[in-house]
Amino acid sequence: GTVVDARYRARDRRGTWHWLLRRMMPFERAPDGTVRTLLVVVRDVTEAVESEAMLAHAALHDPLTALPNRRLIADRLRTALAALDRGGRLGVLFVDLDGFKRINDVHGHAIGDAVLQEVAHRLVRTVRPGDTVGRLGGDEFVIVLATLTDDVTPAQVEDAAQRVRHAVAEPIALLGTEHRVTASV
Repeated sequence: GTVVDARYRARDRRGTWHWLLRRMMPFERAPDGTVRTLLVVVRDVTEAVESEAMLAHAALHDPLTALPNRRLIADRLRTALAALDRGGRLGVLFVDLDGFKRINDVHGHAIGDAVLQEVAHRLVRTVRPGDTVGRLGGDEFVIVLATLTDDVTPAQVEDAAQRVRHAVAEPIALLGTEHRVTASV
């Protein structure tokens, strides 16, 4: 007598993926109680599933840079700290842009936003695949270095910070103008 829902993806004849919700329920029973006929209703729920995914992403990511936001960074830090019980070390780099306010004030928020997006891309390219780059807000970023082995030295973490400073310091060309920011790490 139970109703069973199943949500799954399927392709149509054109090759487009759709999310479908299949609801199955007993419709007619035989005298002995076994189900003779099932009622099956299938609905396309693609729009609802995509909306759910967009809301879930928006809750954990910065809308400008698409980087993890403060909430997701806090979760990643909790996970990394819990992993330390099994050994290793944790590296966290706080990155604050120097000279960004001047860009915003002189060139406007659209250019400032483009600079932040470029800095975000550079930070992501600078770190290892398992590391997390997030935006705390404004011109502040954080990098959570994936669990480091016990033999990682502070000098190696400083080297990562130096790579970040170098990547951020490269000029950013927008609309024919070079913009420069530096990073305090």
